Amino acid sequence: MAWRLQEKAYGGHDAATLKLLKSFADQDAGKVVLFRKLKPGTTVIREYQGVRHIVTITEGGFVWEGRTYGSLSAIAHAITGSKWNGPRFIGLRDPNNGRPARKAS
Repeated sequence: MAWRLQEKAYGGHDAATLKLLKSFADQDAGKVVLFRKLKPGTTVIREYQGVRHIVTITEGGFVWEGRTYGSLSAIAHAITGSKWNGPRFIGLRDPNNGRPARKAS
């Protein structure tokens, strides 16, 4: 109710905020939450078949072995040779339900 009263008195969201909210609504909710938490400069590590793979998140994508990729799935495919959900392969999603993995308490 408070929002509606303020909206009537002062107006609603500006155009930029509405555009941002729409962009979030058009995406997979799990991806929005996951990638909002990954900041440029973050490094994720996945060991696969005895080899440690280090991926760095950048403004322009993900860097693995000196090459920039547009998605973690592309990196997972390059590593394994088969199609994977990239965040799941790297360990950022719970393998049982596909949601972002929870931190241990």
